[in-house]
Amino acid sequence: MKKLLSIFAILLASTVAFAQPPPAVTASQVTIPAPYLPAVIDKSVSLVGNPGPAKYCYWIVANYTLGNAAPSFAGCIRNGPNTLTSSNYDVINYTPPIGATSADVLRTSMGDAGPPPSGACNCAVATGDTSGSVNDQSNTLNSYTVATLNSVPLAITLTVDQISAGVAHLRIHQGNFVGDLSAASVLPGSSLLSDTTPVTLNFTTGNLTQDFKTYAVSAGAWNVTGRKIHIQAVGSYSPSAGPSSSYLVNLLFGTASANQQGFLIAAGPQCTSYCPWQLDVTCFVVTSGAAGKFRCAPLWAAMETTDNTPTMIGPTISGTSGLSQAVDLTSAFTLHLTGTGANGESQTLHQWSIDQEGN
Repeated sequence: MKKLLSIFAILLASTVAFAQPPPAVTASQVTIPAPYLPAVIDKSVSLVGNPGPAKYCYWIVANYTLGNAAPSFAGCIRNGPNTLTSSNYDVINYTPPIGATSADVLRTSMGDAGPPPSGACNCAVATGDTSGSVNDQSNTLNSYTVATLNSVPLAITLTVDQISAGVAHLRIHQGNFVGDLSAASVLPGSSLLSDTTPVTLNFTTGNLTQDFKTYAVSAGAWNVTGRKIHIQAVGSYSPSAGPSSSYLVNLLFGTASANQQGFLIAAGPQCTSYCPWQLDVTCFVVTSGAAGKFRCAPLWAAMETTDNTPTMIGPTISGTSGLSQAVDLTSAFTLHLTGTGANGESQTLHQWSIDQEGN
């Protein structure tokens, strides 16, 4: 009896121990990697018709919504016909990975230990295939660019950052993009508009200003003193050769020059090849009405009740005499994110978001 009670006690203790919840994860930083894009694994190649002395090697690229996986070696036909035809051809079969939207079939003359195709090449047999089977019936290949996704910059990191005495914010980081989740969450009725579709401006005339994005504001929507709008954008500038001439990224309210508030992000005599830039400012309504005024400051800085000239370390904010600009907030107007560059150069907007208080 004592032995049975002892066994029961052990079982009960084990049950209680296993029923305990897992320990909580405590960390000041958590990184979430981007989704993994599997390459094609299940694939094969075969010959139909008469053999010959030619060698054809095949690679398959799995395409996903996020981007393309690396080319995956499918195999070689080492006794193929010199001329591929509708009766003498190679068949490439594959099973697309889960999540892939389509696949591209590439051909080279080297396989096994040979390098996969890379960069721009004249190597495509078929692109965007969804059937899982491709017949290679022509020696003619199509131009193609191997663009394997680099998912490292797409990882998302959550951090708890020190803001000031007694204040810490939860922030989300992705590449150069930083979003302050704590700041956004304290805005009642806030709404986030974001777009990660790249937009490239190619300048054919020097100092030509073009719109990256425009955001239409309906009449009276922001006609509230103290209304905050947090704007973030990440982009890059590509000079044509050597040190670039000046380039601008501007955030403009309204359409006429008298109704614009501009933000100079960078000027690039020190920039020679690739120049990233980042815009992270809060704009707010100082006064409302038909002659309402916007002021803007870096990050979520304390400029909510004054009309003083703001300062920004690194990028600078500029406007007429450095003062806030009048915008008729009772009428509809447009928020412009624009780029300016020299002839033959380009700018790309990679990400853009607006977090506004209310609608």
